[in-house]
Amino acid sequence: MSILNVTPAAVPGGSNTQLQFNNAGAFGGATGLTTDGVSQGTATGASGASPGWYAQLTGDTFPRVRVGLNASDIGSIAFGPGSGARDLFLERAGVATRRWGAADAASPVGQIETVQSVVAGTADTAGVISTINDSAGTGTGSSGGWQWQTHPPAGSTGSAQNAAAVAMALRQPAASIPGLRLSRAPFTGGNATTTFPLVLLSPAATTNVTTWSTAGTQFGINAGSGFVGNFLDFHVAGGASVWSVDYTGAETAKSLALGGATIGTDALGVTGTTTLNGATGVSGTITGTSSSASAFAIGLTGATNPAFKVDASTASQTAGLSVTGAATGGTVAVAAIDSGSNTNLIINAKGSGTINIGGLSTGATTVGGVTVTAGAITGVTTLTTSGTVNLASNSTRASTSGLAEFNTGFIGWSSTTSSAGSVDTFLTRNTAASIQLGNADAASPVAQTLRVQSVVAGTAAANGQNWTLIGSLPTGTGTSGDIIFQTGVKTGSGTTQGTPTTALTIKGETQAVTIASGKDLVLGNAYVASVQVPTGYIIIKDSTGTAYKVSCNV
Repeated sequence: MSILNVTPAAVPGGSNTQLQFNNAGAFGGATGLTTDGVSQGTATGASGASPGWYAQLTGDTFPRVRVGLNASDIGSIAFGPGSGARDLFLERAGVATRRWGAADAASPVGQIETVQSVVAGTADTAGVISTINDSAGTGTGSSGGWQWQTHPPAGSTGSAQNAAAVAMALRQPAASIPGLRLSRAPFTGGNATTTFPLVLLSPAATTNVTTWSTAGTQFGINAGSGFVGNFLDFHVAGGASVWSVDYTGAETAKSLALGGATIGTDALGVTGTTTLNGATGVSGTITGTSSSASAFAIGLTGATNPAFKVDASTASQTAGLSVTGAATGGTVAVAAIDSGSNTNLIINAKGSGTINIGGLSTGATTVGGVTVTAGAITGVTTLTTSGTVNLASNSTRASTSGLAEFNTGFIGWSSTTSSAGSVDTFLTRNTAASIQLGNADAASPVAQTLRVQSVVAGTAAANGQNWTLIGSLPTGTGTSGDIIFQTGVKTGSGTTQGTPTTALTIKGETQAVTIASGKDLVLGNAYVASVQVPTGYIIIKDSTGTAYKVSCNV
C-alpha cells in the first residue's frame, strides 16, 4: 500500500449558489450572481443599482450588451458600441408591453426599426422581403391583427402623459371589422398650405400644394411634375378598367352612382335630386324619375329662376314634349307626346309678354298650313283666336305689310265660336282690283248685304251715323274718279253669265248724277224718263201709266 502526496481541493468561496470567480488566487462568490444549476442564472442587487449580465470585449470602454434591470428596476436589454455608452434599449413598459428605448424621459430619443440589408460594396443585389406576423388563430378562429396607437393631444394644458388611442388597425375582415381602418380625423384649422390630408400620397421632391381645404381632407394625392397617368384606376379579376381618374381629373367609368344618380354605359337613371355643377358630359340615354315641379332645372342659379325647367308634378302625368334633332339643313321637330292618341300643346308668354315666332330668322314660318314669309301669309287653313290678330309692319316691307289671300281664297266669318263652325259670310276676290261680297259665284248665289255700324238696340234716342263713300281722289288739276253703279244684263238663253252694265254714275268732278240712257228713274209710284235728245222734253208717267211731256231746254 502506497500513500501518495495528495493536495486538498480548493474550498468554494462565498455563499451557496453564488457563481465563483478568481479572487486573488482563491475562489470567491459573486454577490448578486447566483444559479442552482437547473434554472437560469440571476443577477441581484439593491434597488436602483441596475444589476444585470454584461458582455464586453477586451479593450471596450463600455459593455456592448447588458441584460438586467435599468435604473428604474425595469427589465431591460441594452446595446452599445463598446466605445461609448449604451444607446439602444429594449425594455418592459407594462403587461405584455415592450418599449423601444430607455425609460420615459423629458427628452425622449426617437427610435428606428430596420432589418438586415445587403452589405455596402455588394453590386446590384436586391434586398429581401421582411415579414411581420400577427397572432395566428386556429380553425375558424380569426387572426389577431395589428393596431398602431398614437397619443393625441389632450384638450387642455398639463403635464400628465396623453392617453394612447388606436390610429390605424389592420385586421382580418369580419362583421363590423374593416380590414384596414384609420381612426383619426383629418387636421383642420390651418391655411391652404398647412392643412394636409389625413392620408397623402406625394413624392418627396414634389412641390407643396397651396390649395388644400382648410376644413380638412380625408385623402389627397399630389403627383410629381410630368406625371401623366391615372390617380385612381379600378379593375375586377384582371379585366379592363371599370373606373379611373386621370391626371387631368377626367373620369372614365362604365357605371357611376352619384347621390341617387346612376350613370351607366347606356343610360343615366336619376331617382333622387341631383345637382350638376360645371360642364357635365354624358354618353348614352338620360332618364329621370320625378314628380317634382322642378324635375329638371338648369340656370345660372340652379332651380331658382332657371333658364329651362321641366315640371313633372301633374298627377298621373303621361303626356309631355318631344324634341327631335335633325341632320344639318334638316328640320328639328318639337311635338307633344302622349300615351293616348291626342293631346294639346300650349305655348304661353308670361303675363303681358309677347310670343315671337320667327322674329330673328330670315326664312318662312309655317304654322299648321299657314306660311308666313317676309311680306305675306300663305296657305289654306283655319286660324282660331280668342282675341285680336294684329298684322303689323316689318322692318323690310313696312309700307306693304298686310293680309294677302291668293287664288280662290276668302276671308270668312261664322256665327259660332268653334273653328269647325259653318262660315256664312264671305269676302272674296272676283277679278283684278275687284272685291266680291259672298263666296265664289255659284248656281244658287246668296243675297248679300253691306251695312255700317248702327246704334245698338235698347239705346234710347241715339242718332245713327253717316255712311260716306269716297271716290278716287285726284291731285292738282287732275279729274276725280266717278262712282259707278252697275247691274247685270241678261245675255239671252244659255249658261253665259250676264254682263255688268252701268245704271247710274256719280261724276267725280261735277258730282252730277247720270242715269243710263233710255233707263227710267223710279220715285215712289212715279217714273221719270231720261232726257230725250234732241226733242227737249222729259216724259213723266203717273201711277196709272199715263205719260206727260214736260218741255225743257237742252
